[in-house]
Amino acid sequence: MTAMKVTVTLPARLFNKLADLGEVYDMRVDELLIELSAQALARRAPDLSHPVVARWREGMSDKQIAADLGMTNAAVADARRRHGLPANSKRGGLGRVKAETGLGGPMRRSGGRVASPPHEHTSTEVDPATGLVASSAVTTEKEAA
Repeated sequence: MTAMKVTVTLPARLFNKLADLGEVYDMRVDELLIELSAQALARRAPDLSHPVVARWREGMSDKQIAADLGMTNAAVADARRRHGLPANSKRGGLGRVKAETGLGGPMRRSGGRVASPPHEHTSTEVDPATGLVASSAVTTEKEAA
């Protein structure tokens, strides 16, 4: 087995928690991190060839995937969760464009200006090489004259 050296900077509080857990299992922190990483990858690595996962990666909602595959929404949600994937946010008809850019959606009047409500921009990606799921969210407010 080829090994790669990785340097990780951890907050002291997290390191201490890992050290305490390592004592319970009679493991050093580095051994514990390796074991926990392996377990996380085993649970979280989605099967990229699975039809639900493939459509999820295209940004489709559970409802769209269900219609496309002839499945129930619940069956799609179950399959998505088994692969450790969060739901793609679909509000209105703009789907991923709206979720990532905040464009589209209801407008409200605010002091003579038209302002869009706060938007949470969510981005979820699967690294095809590792199968790891990464997501981020940012909330912003936009105003227009």
